[in-house]
This record gives sequence, structure tokens and C-alpha cells, in this order.
Amino acid sequence: MKTAAICSAIREGKSINQISKELDVYKSTIYYHYKKIKGRKLKPIEFRTIPADEIGEIIGAFAGDGNFYKDKAYHYTVQFLFGYCSEEYARRFEQLLINSFGKKPLRCRAGAGEFALRYRSKRLYLWIRERLDWDGKKTHSVCLRDLNAHDKQFLIGFLRGLLDTDGHAVRKYRQIRFNTVSQTLANQISEILDILSISNRLSAYSQLGKAKIYEIRVNRTDAVILSQLLKPRNPGKIKEWSSSPIVAP
Repeated sequence: MKTAAICSAIREGKSINQISKELDVYKSTIYYHYKKIKGRKLKPIEFRTIPADEIGEIIGAFAGDGNFYKDKAYHYTVQFLFGYCSEEYARRFEQLLINSFGKKPLRCRAGAGEFALRYRSKRLYLWIRERLDWDGKKTHSVCLRDLNAHDKQFLIGFLRGLLDTDGHAVRKYRQIRFNTVSQTLANQISEILDILSISNRLSAYSQLGKAKIYEIRVNRTDAVILSQLLKPRNPGKIKEWSSSPIVAP
């Protein structure tokens, strides 16, 4: 029987990858026996006491530039994507993840000019799903599951995560922009800004052959106030004007 062969190979010290190739069995099956013989090999993530704004930030970053997939063995993989030009931000965000979940994410290539910080964890996927909702393609429909369920600190962190990933801080116009193809998320961003007493403008435009893009703009004094409120973690979203003294109208 393969069970006996698997157990024998584990006791011989062979790797899970090697056993899988030699015996043509799923890695999940091998790991089941591995845990029984040698104990858990992979350290699970743990949900530490995380400040509300940092929970919001992680959720916002996933909404902006995160994805997940489930393989044939029903392993859930959650990953946050970064361009190679965002190395400093990736290091800062990685430390946030370590502090929050007690485990360092795996860093791996994710495509041309991109890399990912990745966890294999169904628990993390469900944790995100408690707060975010989407149907079908995530980019087109992602939104907070219940905006009213979160306090102001969570919402500030959520906007920080969005700004650091898919947002723009424009030097020339003293402007902050959020762009998304999810109309529901765009409406939520505008509503959060209203809650924070930040004036904003929501508009939409179409590109030939592509999905409609919704853009939320915050201008001048309000952009300075918002930047100082959010405290971006991504150095690329911190501009000289964002530290300017706020002049009362």
C-alpha cells in the first residue's frame, strides 16, 4: 500500500517533494502522514492583537493589489503584489504582516516586473473574506462587506492600504487620487472620505475595450489633510507638499 511506502519514505528523511514525485501522490496526503510521524512542519499564522487601522490597512492593500487562489489539493494561497520599484514599501509592509500574523510571508516572483508576499492559509483567506466581498473577478466587484461595521480607525487604515497600492499622490497638483474598476468600492471610498470630512469628487471614464474606471480625487488643502491623516507607508506616496502646514480658510 502507498501509505506504508509514504511513511517509510518520511522516516528515511526524504522531502515531501521527492516523495510526491516518486510515489505519484498529492503533497497534502504526504503532509497528513508527516504530521503524524514528525509533527507539524509548517508554522500556521496566528492572529495577534492588531490595531484597527492596521487591520484596515491590510484589507485595503489586498483590495488594491492582492489576490488568492485555491489549488487542486484545496490549499488556499493569499498574496500581496508589488512592483520591483516598490522594494522599500514591500519591506515595510512585510514587517506589518509579520507583526500581525507572527509569520514571515514567502517572497516569490509573480509575473513580469512583479513579486508577491505570499501565505498559504485558508484561515487568512476567511479572515479577509469576513471584511471584503467580491463576486467573480475580484478587481471588478471588490468592496467592504459592511462599511458601517467598522470604526473610523479601520477606515483610515483601509484608505492607507488603498493609497499605498492603487492610489496616486500627484506632486504637480497637490492631489490624491484613488482609482478602481469596482463601482461599489468607488462609492465606499467617497463615503469614507465624507465621514472623515474630506471633500472629494467621484467621476468615471471609459477606455476603449477596457472596463470603466472610477476615480476619486481629493485636491489641495484636503489632500494635505488626508495625507497627514493616513500617514502612507509607501515612500512613493509621500510628497513634499504632504507635510506642508495646513492654512485655515
